[in-house]
Amino acid sequence: MGGVSVMESIVAQLTPLGREPATNSQTAAAIPELVIILIILLLIATVVALLT
Repeated sequence: MGGVSVMESIVAQLTPLGREPATNSQTAAAIPELVIILIILLLIATVVALLT
């Protein structure tokens, strides 16, 4: 049963979500920036569609 012990050790090493605040703050900061970029790209696509 070598595969089971390897899998157990991998699962035991994983850190639960919310354990590292730096990762969560980076993700939280990236979402609004992504929304702004998507809105700008949609506006550019709208202008290009209206001009063509």
